Amino acid sequence: MVFPQRLFGLICLGATSFPWISCQEAAGLHYSEAQLVEVLADLHVARSAIQNAPPPDKDSLYEVLHRQVAAIHQMDVQRLNDDLEYLMDHPERLEKIYDKVIQSLEEQADPEMAN
Repeated sequence: MVFPQRLFGLICLGATSFPWISCQEAAGLHYSEAQLVEVLADLHVARSAIQNAPPPDKDSLYEVLHRQVAAIHQMDVQRLNDDLEYLMDHPERLEKIYDKVIQSLEEQADPEMAN
């Protein structure tokens, strides 16, 4: 059907007039899948770094690291959290992204895999 495609195109075209709205947001995410793969890989590394911390400290340490990783990637923490919540509600997209996260982590662990 041509009408819905044109309508979506017009919505996206109109959305570009406003910097806080994008076609990506219309699809449910503030950040690209590539950006989310990078930040999720870093969050997994951060979580592994604190895995042996005592339970009361682990959550607060992770929260600090979560904010730091978001800042390193120049992401707004609330928008990142919104994207993570969105992905939890859309397991097919979450699985697609996590396949790439796992691949990224494997490549970091063994740089020869990237070749």
